[in-house]
Amino acid sequence: MTDTTKPIEDETERAAVRAEIKEVFDEIYALERQWFAITESERRSMPEDLQRFFDEQLGAAIAEAGLPQAEPRIVPVHNHIEGRGEEAGVLVLIELDGFTVDDYDAITGEMEAHAGDGSAHPTVAHVVGATDDGLVVVDIWDSGEAFAKFGETELAPRMGADQMARMQPRVSQMHNHVRVKAPTPAR
Repeated sequence: MTDTTKPIEDETERAAVRAEIKEVFDEIYALERQWFAITESERRSMPEDLQRFFDEQLGAAIAEAGLPQAEPRIVPVHNHIEGRGEEAGVLVLIELDGFTVDDYDAITGEMEAHAGDGSAHPTVAHVVGATDDGLVVVDIWDSGEAFAKFGETELAPRMGADQMARMQPRVSQMHNHVRVKAPTPAR
């Protein structure tokens, strides 16, 4: 392993570290696919397994690449939809303090986009996790404009101005997305 206190200058070594990071991310995607095939009791041990994976593999690869360290935030998934969006253009992260899964279910229960398996949803992927403080929404959209249109036409009429004002979406360009098959949401 190289010295992690300074950036890697050699392009060949940097490429090797990038390849190692890609392998680590491939392992993360494999874990995500396995997530939907395991039982609830097995799921309870997953946060520890993911933390160990981060500590032993991903964190070391990030450090070796000279990237800033980050601590993973592992949140239980409440809903996961693979929508009809096609181009993984932007990632949208929304933290909704004070929202509950009941609030989410009441709002989305009125949306055609959330009906059935969610395949009519205009997003590429939509994941909602529940925390002690509220909800975390992670979406992948074709574009920021597509997300904004959904917010105006679907969310605003159901949430109202007060709840919409509490939403502070963070939008970032996508770098990589591996599509997985989502199970039918359990409601």
